[in-house]
Amino acid sequence: MEVIDEFTRGGLNAKNMRISNFTVYVMTLLSIAAGIYWWPQTEVIHLFLFVFMGYLTGLGITIGYHRYFTHHSFKCKPWFAYLLMILGTMCLTGPLIQWVRTHRAHHHYVEQEHDPHSPIVAPYKNAVLNFLHAHFMWLLTNFKPIKKFDEIDRQLLAKVNRSRIAWPGFTHLSVIMIGLLIPGIIAGLWTQTVSGALLGILWGGLLRCVVFRNLELGINSFCHMFGQRTYDTKDNSRDNVFFGVFAFGEGWHNSHHKFPYSARHGLKWWQIDISYYVICLLEKCGIVWDVKLPMKGRNNG
Repeated sequence: MEVIDEFTRGGLNAKNMRISNFTVYVMTLLSIAAGIYWWPQTEVIHLFLFVFMGYLTGLGITIGYHRYFTHHSFKCKPWFAYLLMILGTMCLTGPLIQWVRTHRAHHHYVEQEHDPHSPIVAPYKNAVLNFLHAHFMWLLTNFKPIKKFDEIDRQLLAKVNRSRIAWPGFTHLSVIMIGLLIPGIIAGLWTQTVSGALLGILWGGLLRCVVFRNLELGINSFCHMFGQRTYDTKDNSRDNVFFGVFAFGEGWHNSHHKFPYSARHGLKWWQIDISYYVICLLEKCGIVWDVKLPMKGRNNG
């Protein structure tokens, strides 16, 4: 199958992606250093915003980017699809169209040559470097999307009515900035100080993105190397308890690779899947419907 070196629209070529991702990792290091330095000035409101914004934007990725836009695990009202896209964008994981293409390529070429972030077929002989490649180094290399996923673009943009948020550009960056400013405004109003507002941006914005982004990336690395193999799949995907609990159910990765269309990843009674619980609540409220679950004799979708 033909491989192309850059996205054909939106200016999202490999060079721009590397620069963008490198900038994000510089911000990550600076944010961690700032969090440590200003820890004595941190108040409860800042930690609350870290958790609250983390859950909102994290679910934008797990329920929105992943289970809805990528795998079509349920149907929902148009306004809710936009909300999911906005929340996911605020998590600083890159444009929706890029995320969907990458993840679809991962499933289609899982642990083969064109898998974007596999620790199994990583270009290094060292296991540690392979792990780091799957976790974040793949973001700094030449990403090569697959031409067949142009059809995914068409389907995706039909859902979001060709929204500018889905592509890199001013609107996409504006949503990211809003996601950073909201906790700053809330913290500023609460503390009535400029320093309180800045710490709100730090904890509810930057550090929130750092932690929850790395939880998401951990699915690529940890969940293909460490954990249990509940199902016999063609890859090394694994169910990892830590990421199952703290990554909103995404850590039940072996189950997900067995039933990628399923809105529920934690298929055992003890496998906590916060994203699925939220989907069930939304279904009861009539916001989502046609929620897909595994059926006998069906392995993918």
